[in-house]
Amino acid sequence: MRELIVSWFGRLPEEEKDLPIIEVEGKVLTPRQIYEEVLKGTELGEKAQKVIERLRSPMTLSYEDTEMLRRVALERAKRKLSALPPGTKVGTLSGEVLTVEEFLQRAQDYIVEYEVRRILSLVR
Repeated sequence: MRELIVSWFGRLPEEEKDLPIIEVEGKVLTPRQIYEEVLKGTELGEKAQKVIERLRSPMTLSYEDTEMLRRVALERAKRKLSALPPGTKVGTLSGEVLTVEEFLQRAQDYIVEYEVRRILSLVR
């Protein structure tokens, strides 16, 4: 069944392959890590594939999966924002200028929801 992960990984945009996408047993994994673990045939790879398969289902997400996605989404957002040049400022529609940290703090719920939707679109 590793063909599912091989095919899925091959379809992902290159910029997404090293960003967090799921969590397995408390470990946040990127698509590249999942791909490598599945190819090696490890227990972690098997568990990761099961999570991907579960998230691909059109069924409603469980509470546990929803919470996992929120944790991973926050980690994705932090990694993306940390990649910005030092001293980057974010302007708001109200005219405020925020540091990246202030922006994340104020917009965290919106950012997390966006990243959850992004993760689901990548998995499905």
